[in-house]
This record gives sequence, C-alpha cells and structure tokens, in this order.
Amino acid sequence: MMEIGRQPSRGTTVITTTLVGAVALALVVHLAHTIFGFGSPRYDFAIEEWDYDFVTMTAALVTLARAALRPVNRLAWGLISIGLLLWASSDLYWTLVLSRDAEPPFPSLADAGYLSGYVVMVIGVAGLARSRVRRMNAIEWTDVVIAALAVAAIGITLLLDYVLKNTSGTTSEVGVAVAYPILDLTTLAVAAAAVVLTGWRPGRGLALVCAGIACSGVGDAVYTYQSLAGTYDGSAWNNSLWVVGTALIAAGALQPDPIHRISIRPEGWRAFASPAIFALVVFAFLLIDRAETQTPLVTTLTSLTLGAIVVRLALTFNENRRLVALLKQDPLTKLGNRSKLVLDLRRLLEEEEPEPHVLTILDLDGFKAYNDSFGHPAGDAVLIRLGRQLADAVDGHGGAYRLGGDEFAILTHGDLVGSAPRVADATRALSEHGDGFSITCSSGSAEVPNEAGDGRAALQLADQRMYAHKDSQRPIPGGEVEAVLVRILQQRLPGLGMHGRAVAGTAALIGRRLGLAAGELTALVRAAELHDIGKIAIPDAILDKPGPLTDEEWDFMRQHTILGERILTAAPSLAAVGGIVRASHENWDGSGYPDGLAGEAIPLAARIIFVCDAYDAMTSDRPYARQRTHHQAIAELRRCAGTIFDPRVVDCLCVLEVGLRRDREPAAARRSPAARTRLRA
Repeated sequence: MMEIGRQPSRGTTVITTTLVGAVALALVVHLAHTIFGFGSPRYDFAIEEWDYDFVTMTAALVTLARAALRPVNRLAWGLISIGLLLWASSDLYWTLVLSRDAEPPFPSLADAGYLSGYVVMVIGVAGLARSRVRRMNAIEWTDVVIAALAVAAIGITLLLDYVLKNTSGTTSEVGVAVAYPILDLTTLAVAAAAVVLTGWRPGRGLALVCAGIACSGVGDAVYTYQSLAGTYDGSAWNNSLWVVGTALIAAGALQPDPIHRISIRPEGWRAFASPAIFALVVFAFLLIDRAETQTPLVTTLTSLTLGAIVVRLALTFNENRRLVALLKQDPLTKLGNRSKLVLDLRRLLEEEEPEPHVLTILDLDGFKAYNDSFGHPAGDAVLIRLGRQLADAVDGHGGAYRLGGDEFAILTHGDLVGSAPRVADATRALSEHGDGFSITCSSGSAEVPNEAGDGRAALQLADQRMYAHKDSQRPIPGGEVEAVLVRILQQRLPGLGMHGRAVAGTAALIGRRLGLAAGELTALVRAAELHDIGKIAIPDAILDKPGPLTDEEWDFMRQHTILGERILTAAPSLAAVGGIVRASHENWDGSGYPDGLAGEAIPLAARIIFVCDAYDAMTSDRPYARQRTHHQAIAELRRCAGTIFDPRVVDCLCVLEVGLRRDREPAAARRSPAARTRLRA
C-alpha cells in the first residue's frame, strides 16, 4: 500500500530531527540505567524521573503536533495525543509532588490522570484502526471479537484474578487498583483487534502505536505484580517499557498517512491467522491453569489433539482457497474468468480513491470459421495459445481474462490514452494467420471509474464499443468503391495516401472521444482517408510547386474539395462522405471555402478532419514549408482555435497529444522526393 505525507518545511524538518535525536539520546540513557545500572546511584533520580518525564512529555507533544499539522485522521491522533499528555502530566505530577512523600496517597490526582489517559487512548486507537478499513463483513467482525476476547481471557488469567485476590483497603483503593488491569486489558484488546481489523497489515503508523501500547501494557502488568508482592524497584528493567511505549507511539505519529483504506478481505495466511493464533494461545493458558489437576500424559495428548485439529483446519482452509481460485479461473486458458473480472472490478471501485483503469473487451473475428474448418481440438489449441499471448501482452500492466467462448478481456492501469498501447498489444496478441485462415479481434474500452462507476456499467459500455468496432469492420455499402478510390489516390499521389491514413487514424481517436455513434465514426474515418481525393484532378505543377502559389493557382487549388465531392457522390453509398469532404476546409469563423460555413453549421466530422489534416501537414515534410515539431504544431493549432479551427476539437487533440507524439523518421525515409506532395490547402 502506497503512503503519502505532507512535505515538511526545512525549519520543521530541523526541529523534528533535533527532537527525535534528543528523545533517542534520553531513551538510550534510560535503558542503559535500567538494564546496565548506568549512572547509579548518583543520578538515579535524574534518570528515573526527569529523563523519563522528558521522553514521555516530548512524545506527547510530538503526537499533538502531528494532529494539529495534518488533517488526515486528526481526531484519532488528537485523542491519542491527549492520552499521552494525561500520562505525561501524571508522571510530572508524581516527580514534582508525590515523589517527595514518604507514603504517597493512593488513589491520587496522578491516578486520575493515568486512568483517564487509558480511556482516551482506547477511543483514539479504535478510531485510527477503523479509519484504515472501508468495509467490514461478518468474518472480519468475528476475527476482531476473537482477538479482543482472547486478550481479555489471557489478561484475566494472568493479572485480574491475582489483583482481586491480593488487593485490600477502602472501596476507592480497591476500585482504582482493579481499574488499572481492566483498562490495561481493554487497551491491549483494542490494539490486538486493530491489527486483526486491518488484515494483519496495519501500516507503519498504526503498527508502532499498537507496539507502544503493548509495551505499556506489559510494563503495567509487571508493575502490578511487583507492587502487590512488595518487590517493586524504581530502577528495574520493566520501568523502561513505559518510556519505550510512549516513544513508539510518537514514532507512529511521525509516519506518513496511508493514501487508501483497506477494502479487501485478507487472503492467504492472514485469513487464517487470527482464529488459529488466538485459539492456540488461549488453549495454552487453559492448560497452564489446569496443569496441577491433570497428569502429564493427559496434558500432552490434549495438546497434540488440539494441534492436529489446527493443522486439519489449516489444510481445509488451503484446499478451500485452492478451489475458490479454480472457480475464478478459466479451465482452458488458465486466465481469470468472468467471475474473477467482476471481483477485480468490485475491489477496484470499492477503493476510496480508485486509480484510473481501462476495461477492454476483445472478441475474436474469424475463430468460428477456424473451428468449423479444423475442429474443436484445434480450436482449443488456438485459444490456449492466444490466451498465453494475451497474458504476456499485459504482464506488469494489468490482468487478462477469458469471458467465455471467443471473448476475452483485459483490465489495465491508466486512462484511455495511456492504455492505448496495451490495447494495441492485446489486439495483436489475439491475432493468428495461416494458410486458409485469419483470426483477428474487435475491441471496445471503457475507463473506470471516470466513465463507469460500477462493474456492470463498465462491462456494458465496453461491450457496446466492442460491437460498434466489430460493425465498423464488416463489409459496408460502398466499401469496394472506397477501396478503389484509395488505391487510385495512393498510385497517383503516394504522399497523400500516407497522409490520408494518418489523418484517418487521428480523426478516429478524436471521434471516439467526442462520442460519435458507430455509423458517424465510420463515415468520419472514410471521409478522412479520402479528404484529398479531389487533388487527383489538380496539376502536378501546382501540387509540387516549392514556392508560394499565385492567386490563380490558389483558386484552382481551392476547387479540390468540390472536385472530391463530385467524385464521391458518383457512388450513392458515398454521398454522405462527399458532403463531409466538401466542408473539410471551412473555417470556424466563416472565412473558409467553398461555401463560407461557420461554427456549428460545419459538419462535426469535417471540423475534426480539418484539425487532423492541419496537424499532420505541419508535422510532415513539405516542399513549401519546414517540418514543425509536435509542440510547435500544437501551439499553432491553439493559436488558431476559435478562428480557423473548432476549439473543442483542438482541445480534444491536445488531450490526445501523448498518443499522437512520435519520433518521426527523416523525411527521405517517409516519402520519396516524388511523393513529397503539397499538403497545404
């Protein structure tokens, strides 16, 4: 899981580094004193009280500063810092006031501060843990309850029973004495539940807080035993557990905040860890508690029986997990199946801030004919091969799925433009050609969550676009005529043929982004490829003239859109395409030709072709003008938007500029000298 945090200023960094260094030094001194006797007995009071108070108070202030400076989980961290301040203030009150008394009162104001700190700390840690998880089901809630109950049972066995048996005095004295272990156990139970709640992935911040609480809880438990037994020593090793605990909590406050909540079930060992670990620990304590009433043989056999049960449960869990994985896998290609895709989409969309992904559905064209001709075994072998190629094509960028029959899908990272190379790779991966057969595929993509907020809508949108793509590739009326005209253009003016294909490709991208219907998109692409067909009637002397054209030559040149319309409308099926070609040089402000149309009166397809035509012309080698860079061409289009070009189309092309940018080869490699045809006009 990625984590982020605000970038601190240089001054804040220096202050934080200084405080961390001072606390670390003070902590080392305290540990050296309690473990190795450093500074004893001369500096006992300074180290055991003032050094201790410095660490706890600084830790509390650091945590409070984190709550004040960062908005993420401010309430939870604020409560935790208040809990630490109550503990630190109580420690300071003990040092300044109660430590001077030969017999300090019990309960005292310090006890009120300690106990209040527990309550606030519990609420803060619970809030911090809950903020990490988006949704919880019955299994997660059960695991949390198991963790809390296990800690409570262990604590009562080890601590509370002992306190109740060995505590005497007034009602308030007994009440406060019992409150300490109860609140200790509550805090430890909440910390354990927090780790379980996050699927054993609490993140650095919450993990350090839970570790700090565990240290403080163990320190309290040992102190309680020693106090009741009359063996407590202010310089004993266990006194360092409190100061280490507060330092760990402060260290957790300094960690970056998670960018996303956890919203998926724990898988693998994490899913089985909670019930197994806590069951074994609780059972171990039950055996210890009853050890005196059982023979060693009974104890051994009982332990082995429970161990075998846990192993059996683990094996059953692993087998169930394997079966579930098989249910989400296509048995033939070993890709994920439709259920796996639906699950992955749901997990993605359940994230608080889901990253953009693109769902692409790919349907094979020509596979049925292959299956009918060569039989199902051969068809299965091809599907296995294609599935392996598809998985390789998206490896590292997303997942591949077989939805059934000859339909596949991929779910890749990024938006529509960024995922275009992956979609192209997937399309190539699902293509096979040989003697007597050809298998290709149609595709349709939908961006989630921008275009579809749930899995069903994403599948439906991608499916619609896939069928629109498939329909656009089927033979259509006029297709043969169009093919002949394209061939004539390529033979007569090779440069314009290449130019037409480039314009058609860019126009198709813009048309899809602007939401053109399938039929409109088909007409756009055909018109874009043939928008220069009228130039076959323009003399070569004008087309290839290296210098400026005369007014007479310009008048002749401006006839090419009308000539193109006449050529295309000769075939009734291309009449609509002819109308688009006629308007492909109309300016947005009405200053274009041949009809002086303006604004929305110009067909949208013609406006798209005009922008794409200009872009490709500027970024290509021309006999009358130097080739411009991609960025120079974009700047020129923006400059002319609103006068010559439709601003909306220009904006759309600029959005797609990453996909359009390419390292062009030298002009001589792209077009021969004879093919450097005039693209202007």
